[in-house]
Amino acid sequence: VPTIGIGDGGNEIGMGTIGWDVIHQNIPQGGRIACRVATQHTIVAGVSNWGAWALAGLWRKLAGIPPLPGVREESDILELMAREGPLVDGVTGRRLATVDGLAWYHHARVYGQIVEALR
Repeated sequence: VPTIGIGDGGNEIGMGTIGWDVIHQNIPQGGRIACRVATQHTIVAGVSNWGAWALAGLWRKLAGIPPLPGVREESDILELMAREGPLVDGVTGRRLATVDGLAWYHHARVYGQIVEALR
């Protein structure tokens, strides 16, 4: 079974594909948080969600199923998960509709670009 890791800060599964020294030297506290679990393929993105959206969108396109939801729908999902579910921001630890400390409008721009690129 092929394995894929998606990471942004060195602590995610798959980031073990990248050398510990690279994570240690380039990520704040990288030596302490670096994941040593490698995958066959590693997607590195500024925010893990961006890499996951791109992979999911490409998979949907290749599978011939409907594209990713629109920006508004994705925002609604994030807000619902923060309000009703267990979602907490990975940086702040707070139950907010933010990702890695960034407000939705930062993600909306990138998400929109991914959706557009996959048309």
